[in-house]
Amino acid sequence: MAPLIPMMDHNYTKITGWAAAVSALQKSSEVSVDIQESLGEQGSEDHRFEVYLSARELKHYKYRIMFLQFGTVSYPAKIVMNDDLATICFGKLRNTFEVESMAALEELINAILESEIMVKLIQSLT
Repeated sequence: MAPLIPMMDHNYTKITGWAAAVSALQKSSEVSVDIQESLGEQGSEDHRFEVYLSARELKHYKYRIMFLQFGTVSYPAKIVMNDDLATICFGKLRNTFEVESMAALEELINAILESEIMVKLIQSLT
């Protein structure tokens, strides 16, 4: 039978650093540990992307459409759009949106790409 390993389910004090390694030669130092920091989501990451329109023939041209930000779990995703484009596409006086699913993101991108301003812009670049 394997020995039982005690579970740390409460706050405790932990010996760290050189004090732990050479405790016989040096007085140990204590660090207070809040167990709540070990619970909940671990290893989360933030991903940010710039979404823009460019043309091969115009090397230095780009039309920034939006910034897209999401965490380790893809949704909800945060969208920050160009002000003019957001007003034209969605008729709202805001430029920040939150999408809850891939379908909602596809719907938002389709609305942008099918808007009159984007169609004209794409046609002018080709």
